[in-house]
Amino acid sequence: MEYWSSCLMFLLTLVLLLSQSLIDSSTPSPSNNFLCHPAESSALLQFSNSFIINPSLFDWLGRMNPKTVSWKNGTDCCSWDGVSCDHISGHVIGLNLSSSGLQGPLHSNSTLFSLPHLQTLILDYNNFSCSPIPPEIGSFANMKTLSLSSANFAGYIPEEISHLSKLSHLTIYGDFADCHFLMGPFVLKKMLQNFTNLMELTMNKIDMSGVELVSSFMNVSSSLTTLDLHQCGLRGKFPENVFRLLNLQELSLGINPYSPFSGNLTGSLPMFNWSSPLRYLDLSHTKISIDLPHMCSSAKSLQILLLSNCSFKGSSNSAMLTNLTQLVELNDLIIDSSNLGGQIPLFFLNLQQLAFLDLSRNNFAGWNSVGEV
Repeated sequence: MEYWSSCLMFLLTLVLLLSQSLIDSSTPSPSNNFLCHPAESSALLQFSNSFIINPSLFDWLGRMNPKTVSWKNGTDCCSWDGVSCDHISGHVIGLNLSSSGLQGPLHSNSTLFSLPHLQTLILDYNNFSCSPIPPEIGSFANMKTLSLSSANFAGYIPEEISHLSKLSHLTIYGDFADCHFLMGPFVLKKMLQNFTNLMELTMNKIDMSGVELVSSFMNVSSSLTTLDLHQCGLRGKFPENVFRLLNLQELSLGINPYSPFSGNLTGSLPMFNWSSPLRYLDLSHTKISIDLPHMCSSAKSLQILLLSNCSFKGSSNSAMLTNLTQLVELNDLIIDSSNLGGQIPLFFLNLQQLAFLDLSRNNFAGWNSVGEV
């Protein structure tokens, strides 16, 4: 009897030990539970600590979210606000710190550049104290999306940015009030040559008055869907081949002669071989010559058309606008009303999608010529 009792006690002890072993093996220690690499976590914390948080920095909608304030040492950086990691390798591949209140210069020795696997970097609506974009920005070999909008950078856009050969989306906004942004004469050309996957290029309020446009756009990617060079002081003839890009849907070249930079953008729309998928076209305040009837017959997908203070070739036969059946917004078109008796032409009623119409710079009777349709 005593023998069987000893055996039973031994078996119970063995079962308890095995159960505890299974529990221990299925519950990893905290250090093994982190996806983020320790070196990348440290780099992010050092990057964050190199700035102060300015609570008065907001985006254009009045939003502010100081994401880095919640970052804590000893926690998994892949769970931090604004940080994205590859779910297999654990490497940091995305950093979105838009409207985070970061204030202070971004230096070349910043630990930000110790994150070689970054594919997305968004630093919009922060204040980098008019510091230049470091040339080390070109070290991100895997970068696909880079956005530096209204971030108070200044100086020349570094040539090294053209090394980001995988880039598909690039957005850079300057700021006239405080920081002066410039582009050297050959940087845009190198960018467009190397960005073979480029889909969206938005660069506003940057002094491009020294850029040679025709040679720069000689090898632009056929995958480009958005080109926005608004208020950049562009000079010279804008190349016609851009209008012929097979996938281009949005083109904004507005306010180039009247920017703070010395611009004088000329050129003309193509007169042949132009069947464009353009949905958005802004040629306002440029000297690009527009043949309105031909444009209306060639760009029938247009939804928004901005033509304030434009140069029209020949008669601006506005009745041709009825070909633009998808038009939602028409802004600031001057109409030859000599045969209209001072009345708003009724053909606008045929534009069934039109929601906003601005004819305020015309002298039509009995209406302020601006409003929703």
